Amino acid sequence: MARLEGPGYERRLARVRRGFHRSGVGSGRNGNPRVLRKLALPFGLLALGAGIGASSLILLDASQRSDQASRDSSFEEGPAYYLNCRDAFQDGRTHILRGEPAYRETLDADADGKACEPYAPIDR
Repeated sequence: MARLEGPGYERRLARVRRGFHRSGVGSGRNGNPRVLRKLALPFGLLALGAGIGASSLILLDASQRSDQASRDSSFEEGPAYYLNCRDAFQDGRTHILRGEPAYRETLDADADGKACEPYAPIDR
């Protein structure tokens, strides 16, 4: 405070106080909220737009999945026919038992009543 002493002391002190008052130092306020308030609207709108866009994509994906499921279910009405075990494996089927519609003797390598076993039969 030594620089403030001398002629014109009150004027310099008043200028310093005005500077502190404008900056918000010591008042518990920060100068940044004004900047943040100016940016809040654009960023808020950006976040709102991103949320709406993401939710519309999720709804679109869900509707396409339900359409795909309805198309897939139309193929599952008849009994399954597999040309070979690879087709059955790709469909997620293993151990097709005798008596099931997808069972064929040509798919049963060891003639034990289980077709398309996921391991090679042991020759005895």
